[in-house]
Amino acid sequence: MKKNILGILFVLLTTTAFAQYRWELSGGALFSKINLENAETDYGTGFVLNGSYEYLLDQRARTGFVFALELVQRKSVITAIGQEIVNQDLEAVQFGFAPKFRYYFGKEVRPYLTVGPSFRYTSSVKIDGQKLEDDEVSNEIMLGAMGGAGVVVNIGERFFVMAEAGVMNEFLDLLKERKSTLFDAYLRVGIRYRPR
Repeated sequence: MKKNILGILFVLLTTTAFAQYRWELSGGALFSKINLENAETDYGTGFVLNGSYEYLLDQRARTGFVFALELVQRKSVITAIGQEIVNQDLEAVQFGFAPKFRYYFGKEVRPYLTVGPSFRYTSSVKIDGQKLEDDEVSNEIMLGAMGGAGVVVNIGERFFVMAEAGVMNEFLDLLKERKSTLFDAYLRVGIRYRPR
């Protein structure tokens, strides 16, 4: 038992001794569509802002673990409810936490794939500029998933630029007592910094 514990401790110490980490700031466009019960909807354009910390096992590691804080504005258009044409704009502002896994390819220009869950809290929902009451909006932590692909390019000893595109889907309803899940496509660009 002691040998196993010492062995695990040795592996952890040796891998973290060569570990690399990155700070990242990014932002971009978010194209959202709400799947609303008994309604026709279309995409709207909002934004996503992201600040994150990425942990790599070494400088050329193939895998990274990202811990991101996000602010998103999700917009969609409700074009019709039943047979009635309404053309109402829906806007939801959310913030939350999104841990992600990344797998990298290449050396200097590094394409990657990313996947992970998201946990968001809805701070406000508006329809045609009118804020919905708290009893109309789900106040639960919204659980979702995302997947995407991106590329990172080194532009200096410690700085990198990055671009990423992907999709996000929520599993819980935005509005109470009504099927109302959101689907998004996003495109974001940003800068990364390596402290050491």
